[in-house]
Amino acid sequence: MIPVERHEDRYYITETCYVNINKRELVNLNNSCKLKGLVWRFLNCLMERHDSIVSYDEICEKLWPNKESGLNDITQIMYRLRHQCFDAVGVDSKELEDVLQPVPGEGVILRPYRPTTMPLDGVADGLRQTGIENQEFSEIVDCLMRLGISGRMGRERLVVLANAGNKLAALELGELYYYGYITRNHKPDFQTACEWYKKAGDHPVALWSLGYCIMNNYYPVVEPAQIDYLAARDYFERTVTITTETGISAAALTSIGILWETGHYPAKDFSETKRCEKQNLRRALSYYKMADEMGYHYATNRLGLYYEKIGRSHQADSEENQKRAFSFFERSASLVADGYALNKLGLYYENGFGCQINPARACECYIRGVEEALQDDITGWNYFNAGRVCANRIKNQPQSYYDLSRAFSYFDEALRKLPVDEHGQILLEMLDIIMLNGSSERVRKVHAIQTRAWVERYLDKYNSENDVTKEEVRATVRKKAHYLEELLSDTL
Repeated sequence: MIPVERHEDRYYITETCYVNINKRELVNLNNSCKLKGLVWRFLNCLMERHDSIVSYDEICEKLWPNKESGLNDITQIMYRLRHQCFDAVGVDSKELEDVLQPVPGEGVILRPYRPTTMPLDGVADGLRQTGIENQEFSEIVDCLMRLGISGRMGRERLVVLANAGNKLAALELGELYYYGYITRNHKPDFQTACEWYKKAGDHPVALWSLGYCIMNNYYPVVEPAQIDYLAARDYFERTVTITTETGISAAALTSIGILWETGHYPAKDFSETKRCEKQNLRRALSYYKMADEMGYHYATNRLGLYYEKIGRSHQADSEENQKRAFSFFERSASLVADGYALNKLGLYYENGFGCQINPARACECYIRGVEEALQDDITGWNYFNAGRVCANRIKNQPQSYYDLSRAFSYFDEALRKLPVDEHGQILLEMLDIIMLNGSSERVRKVHAIQTRAWVERYLDKYNSENDVTKEEVRATVRKKAHYLEELLSDTL
């Protein structure tokens, strides 16, 4: 929700070294190192199964699902993790002797350090704002660290603390339900989250979260005309008034800007008429610029998107506005690995929007958009464009990225993340790749079968609903799918 490092984002490996889950960063004292690609996926696999032996077969399946691999590949990844990451942040091999170890003939085990207390540095302001006493804070730390927040006992203890008036416990429950960490199938439960946010009192994160959920019709879910934009605005303004934290203040300012941009800023008589002020882009931009100056990359993206839109509608200034949009997306990506900004930069470099065409930079941005971006920012389109890179579909791109197995795994992720009505473009890309490489060993049978399953799902949906939109795309999918069936019949 906000790009601020929180203690719950930290996964401790040793007493001083931890992984920032949100940023995919290894941090030790004042040193940090980005965890990328296979190294991140390997360590994440071990963290999910800490204190248990993760078999070599399971690791290979997670890291190389469509490629033959073995112990040598795992050994190389472990070497990179130890010497390019842990060494880089100042953790020597002796500290890792009992923490990260291969088990001959079986697999790898991670035995991470588990602190019994959490340092109070950086939370003093939050404690003062919520009125939580140090003793109460220690109770919730004990709950989180000793009982384990993913376990039933940890959740029950949090509920007891929150109902007893511990506002930080209520905030934690709100966050856990908001992100779906303790819900069935890990889906967000905004209704329950907001009920807990209310019990967190005037904590700025809870206030902004309530306003955000109301504005987006997550809580309560009502007819669009009945959304209480006045309540949302009041929550945002209270957040700005009471917080001393730059990140959450910038988030609230950005949200007020969105109300102005979308024409949902409540008028003075909103309580009686539900009337909102007319769209005011000038007011919206003023809020985005304030948040951008605070380093809030979501606001920077809004500025880039604004200039992109007016560049399309005002032909006379199109080139200049594209340059402005490009500069804002570039700034956003420099502030933090923002998936949206990186995807935009890839498109700009690929097509020469506001910059010189640069296929190498385009590929770099697309790949960073899935390997380095904050997990919450990665969309299906990030995976789609990364798949295009690995399938060599960017004009004049470097050959070093070419990896068809990886491309199809990215396309698969894109299809899983995007709604079915967005699948047409991705399926056409996959079918074209198979038609170009169908007789080559590079396209394995599993890729063709995988593509056929997605094609059938896509066409079945629209055949059953008789939807006439995007009929041209579906007709092309059907036509190219005939080649796929011929290829499969020849290989079966």
